[in-house]
Amino acid sequence: MNGTLQTPAYRPDFSGRSVLITGGAAGIGRCLVLSFAQAGARVIYTDRDSETGEETQTILAEQGLSAHFLQADLSDQAQIERLARQTKDLAPSGLAVLVHNAAIANAHSAEWQKGRPDPAIWPEEEHHQHPAGRIGRPADIAAACFFLASPDAGFITGQTLVIDGGMTRKMIYR
Repeated sequence: MNGTLQTPAYRPDFSGRSVLITGGAAGIGRCLVLSFAQAGARVIYTDRDSETGEETQTILAEQGLSAHFLQADLSDQAQIERLARQTKDLAPSGLAVLVHNAAIANAHSAEWQKGRPDPAIWPEEEHHQHPAGRIGRPADIAAACFFLASPDAGFITGQTLVIDGGMTRKMIYR
């Protein structure tokens, strides 16, 4: 298990706020679950993989944190409806934040997104090809989600936030 997954250094206060994270059992999703739980949120997360969902529960417990894991396959309408009912029961006052990570996480095959290997141990050449000087980490995505879920982003609507260390601008991947 990856209990040492790096989370953002900046940690806003999400106490009393309910957060639903889809695709939350591994990689970026796991980092999001840990990050929002560390920030005091009432975290509900879903994933189709019950085994990795339980691994995430173990990691949370090891850190003295908690979250509610709901197994669901979001390609199945009946499971989506069940998830909606369960989420309403767990967050009767409603959700403050929804991070739909499931389809995004499944659309890419980058090894760092799966939580392995640790980008810190990648060859220097891999880090240097990025204008930011390093490979992205799940914590980079969690930090952006923290910002977008904060009052500071209240006037931001309908935008695409590219988090790629400058690689889109460079347009070269080796």
